[in-house]
Amino acid sequence: MTGPGTQPLALKTREAARVLGISAKTLSALVRRGEIRARRLGTGPRAGLLFPVAELERWLREGPPRDGQAIHPAAESDQCAE
Repeated sequence: MTGPGTQPLALKTREAARVLGISAKTLSALVRRGEIRARRLGTGPRAGLLFPVAELERWLREGPPRDGQAIHPAAESDQCAE
């Protein structure tokens, strides 16, 4: 939870897409291609993604990660953002 004047550390898909000025569908495609890293929230068909603000800022500055690896498998959901 964030208080007045604080910035969130991560955003859900719709929020991240809005901040980047793209559609949620385009953002999901970027994740599938490994261009933007995200964390999976939960399991199953209704699981969502969480986008660290630092990763969104990195993508805007640098483009896709050099290693081309997306971070979103459920097995890594409890790890901290790199």
